[in-house]
Amino acid sequence: MTYEIALAGNPNVGKSTVFNALTGLKQHTGNWTGKTVELCTGVFEFNGNIFHITDLPGTYSMRSYSREESVSQKYLSENEPDCVIIVADSNVIERNLSYALEILAIQRQAVLCLNMNDEATRNGTVINTELLSKELGIPVLKTCAVKKSGLEKLKRTVLEICKKEPEVQNAPFTDSFPDNHALSALFLSKTSKEICEKCVSYRKNDERSGKLDRILTSKATGIPIMLALFALLFWITAVGANYPSEWLSAFFAFIKEKLYAFSDYVHAPGFVSGILIDGVYTTLSWVVSVMLPPMAIFFPMFSIIEDSGYLPRIAFNLDKFFSRCGANGKQSLSMCLVPDCRYLSLFCR
Repeated sequence: MTYEIALAGNPNVGKSTVFNALTGLKQHTGNWTGKTVELCTGVFEFNGNIFHITDLPGTYSMRSYSREESVSQKYLSENEPDCVIIVADSNVIERNLSYALEILAIQRQAVLCLNMNDEATRNGTVINTELLSKELGIPVLKTCAVKKSGLEKLKRTVLEICKKEPEVQNAPFTDSFPDNHALSALFLSKTSKEICEKCVSYRKNDERSGKLDRILTSKATGIPIMLALFALLFWITAVGANYPSEWLSAFFAFIKEKLYAFSDYVHAPGFVSGILIDGVYTTLSWVVSVMLPPMAIFFPMFSIIEDSGYLPRIAFNLDKFFSRCGANGKQSLSMCLVPDCRYLSLFCR
């Protein structure tokens, strides 16, 4: 048998990692909203059955406010896949549940995949999957896609859902789901909080995370810490990039001398050497020597900050400022990334 599967979830929940683990493909993984707008498809086989899986764009809502949300909503509404794998981050289950509830209002043939379960366990998050499954009316599984843990059970569950009649997978709350967008958002945020209070508990590790949140997102210390961190990040990048830039410039200058010598040796016309050496080579070597070092320093350091979980806190701190112009805090991170290397290159010349 052949089945159509959809993979949905918020950004930064390991959805693309789950997709790669199931299909064996090497899809690019990213944490930014809008990173994957087009639909990515793959195929995997299990127990003699063929599953065509479609990786939907990572979004926070199904209300069609952005292109990514429109793509996901349109696909789930019009294509009616045999099963939807909803990938959620076990560390922030309440936030992810709101999106899961929106999907269940459209598609009831689904399974909730609680990814990053190893991190949640280390952080002291305890999720009662049986009770959560009863509350949602769908199967709930714990996985760790990076370690490929729980994927075989996920495949078996998906196969069982695909073989059942659609009315069997019935979410108990969807009949009362409001049509109005504002009411539905309020309904979901109350509902998801109530479900988490029943099904999720936190150990002492979460107290430490809560104290850290109070420091990093407070009105008094949140913004100063953010500004100090980015100032340090840009300073390290600008100063540190000077040394490899000088090395690359010296290396390219050495190669340029050899190219001039070779041009004289073969008696190349002056306009040819001028175009190729003074034009193409000089421009390319200047761009590489100036742009490559700051990029090679900045992005790995920014990835460390991203993996630490500090970026959502930055978005939270700046959300009220960006909301005044009709945007949101997430866009502050994009604005930080776009001009960084352009400005840093000025310091490295």
